[in-house]
Amino acid sequence: MNNKSSKKSPESVFELQQALSQVLLAAVCFLVFYPLFLRGLYFDKQMAGNFIFTAVLAAMLIAIKVKKRDYSLLSTSLDIAIFLYVIAYLLSMFKAIHIGDAAWGFLKALDYFLIYILVGEVAADIKAARTILKILLAAGVGVAVIGLLAATGYSNYPGAFVNNHIMSTLQYHNTMAAFLGAMCFIGLALLLTTTNMYRRLIYSGAIFLMALVTITAISKGALLIIVMAAGIFFLILSGRLRWVYLFDFIYLYVLAFLFSSFFMQQITGGQGTGGIIVVAAGTILAMAGQWLKKQLSLRIGGKSLKKAALIILIVLAAGGGLLMAAPGGQNFISQELNQEIKEIVDFNDPSYLYRADFIRWGVEIARDYPLTGTGAGGWKALLPQYQDYKYTAADAHNHMIQVLVETGIIGWAVFAAIWVLVIMAVVKFKRKASKGTDGSHEFMVMLGGASAAAAAIGLHALIDFDLSIPAIFIVLVTLLAIINKITGSSDARQLKSSIQIAGLGVLVLMLFIGGSGFYAGSVYTDKANGYLQMIEQDADSLALHRDAAIDCLEKAVIYDPFKAENQISLSRCYASLYLDLAQEENPLAADAYKKTLAAIVKAEKLMPCDTRTINGALNTAIAIGNLEHSVGLARKMVEIEPNQIGSYEVLGEVLYGASRYFLQSGDGEQAEIYMAEVLEMPDIIAEQQNNLNHERIAKRMGRNLKVSDDLEALVVQTRKLQQGIIGSRQGGS
Repeated sequence: MNNKSSKKSPESVFELQQALSQVLLAAVCFLVFYPLFLRGLYFDKQMAGNFIFTAVLAAMLIAIKVKKRDYSLLSTSLDIAIFLYVIAYLLSMFKAIHIGDAAWGFLKALDYFLIYILVGEVAADIKAARTILKILLAAGVGVAVIGLLAATGYSNYPGAFVNNHIMSTLQYHNTMAAFLGAMCFIGLALLLTTTNMYRRLIYSGAIFLMALVTITAISKGALLIIVMAAGIFFLILSGRLRWVYLFDFIYLYVLAFLFSSFFMQQITGGQGTGGIIVVAAGTILAMAGQWLKKQLSLRIGGKSLKKAALIILIVLAAGGGLLMAAPGGQNFISQELNQEIKEIVDFNDPSYLYRADFIRWGVEIARDYPLTGTGAGGWKALLPQYQDYKYTAADAHNHMIQVLVETGIIGWAVFAAIWVLVIMAVVKFKRKASKGTDGSHEFMVMLGGASAAAAAIGLHALIDFDLSIPAIFIVLVTLLAIINKITGSSDARQLKSSIQIAGLGVLVLMLFIGGSGFYAGSVYTDKANGYLQMIEQDADSLALHRDAAIDCLEKAVIYDPFKAENQISLSRCYASLYLDLAQEENPLAADAYKKTLAAIVKAEKLMPCDTRTINGALNTAIAIGNLEHSVGLARKMVEIEPNQIGSYEVLGEVLYGASRYFLQSGDGEQAEIYMAEVLEMPDIIAEQQNNLNHERIAKRMGRNLKVSDDLEALVVQTRKLQQGIIGSRQGGS
């Protein structure tokens, strides 16, 4: 038997590494593609699954790099800045308002960083980068098509078409419009860098579909940022390419504007088939534009293309102006779109005023939490305490303000630095490319498309909450990684240190453990909620299903100890068990009572500024007859939402109930203390009302705070109760 070396040849090792790299590229492409079709990963369980998937791919990357003995990682300034963004969210956890939200925010930031690293590593050359951009374009087309099919009645995707608004898979029309507008620039970059007519037809059709949905979504913010991003792309390009790009952009968007009106008429009239015909006709004309462009190039030559493009643009602009000026011409554009366009320059529009107030409130919160911020979730938790009129907003509608509130000045400076570094890198690369004659053409166009798309997302995030939707943030970091790869590869500092790989391994482990814990917790939470629903449907099954629900919830809080909602559900189950045991005079009732209180306290500590949590804890405390916690939690409701009359009503009812309890117990002095607090409430509300922004309330931007009929009746009852005590004392004397 011949002895052969067990070592593999260098060629086979190289082939294996190449195969693994291709597998990783395909997996990363899927990683940036699928989130857009799962409602943007907005829901925690889906996002936790994404954490696990990202961690597995990052572990695979580490294995490949170790095999290659490639220990480089953070090699550009942008790499370091995005890593520091993660550190900012880690620091924000130390003084977080809601520790669970803060931990979740840190894991999301870590997930984005690892995706950024993965994309940067697999985009080893322009071909791989182009592949990833094609995947983003395909995702954009998929989102657009689902929206169009939902609008025409051919798709049942939940929430994709609501009240004549196309929401598609992202469930929010403004974000969807901005995303699709951004992806149009990716399509234009791919269109400009291919000579194959078949591909040009596909790209032009894809851009038209996305532009059509962008316009039909009726979002003035999206339209505004698309114009700005289009200007950025134009400035990055140079020479003849500028006019080719401008022709494609104007031609396709003019078509989209025209066909949007026809499409709206069809879908609002319930003509789904007619809507499909309109889309098909527009797509064919969009493709025909490539034939027109080719004929222009052949007939007038390359040198005259600029003049021809200008003439066509002037004709289109003049024609559009005449059409709008003609009698009834404005009706050619849908009334909703026409109104939305007019509102772009109306700075007294409530949408502008709301956003100005969000900035003002955000700055006020940040002043009280200046260095490391409130942690993720801090905006939603603290906003009601800083508002001068009630308006519900889960996000700041401005990611710079959101980051400022959540991570303080440290995180804000890092996030601003990311954009500054991107701008500097693009400008530097353009200057260098303008001096060279080698194959920088494709690099420049791809850079322009990625930069314009990133700018569109970043700019729209200044007026809306796009980056609070994880799928959009994933798209952004993907674009940033490609920009960094194109602009930073020549200037990258190859710091080959195994410490970086070891550090990456620690981060991957943190994301995997955190994601697995959150996911397992969600699984048990869903099971518990299923049992609780069975109890609501069939009260006779209480004992059986309650025990099963408790078992699932106890496991859920082990895997996910930061979820206050589970503690509230657990407290309800324990309270129900306590009441049954107490009725039977079972000695185990005391243990159930202690567990109920412990769950209430944990829930309050986890989310002390969340009204749903506090209200749930309050209901449980009332159910078990714990007066001390009931009063304390009711007072907390007013502290959290001082502009919400419902909070005062809850407090009034609890205080009135406490007064009656102490009267029946013979403690009239304590009862009078609670009664006095009820009687003071109208004055407290009046004082709070004086602090409201009445100008905004006059514009119907918020509700006025006033004593409700229910609270007034409660005050009257309390006054009668108080007079009864006084009368009994006088009779006794």
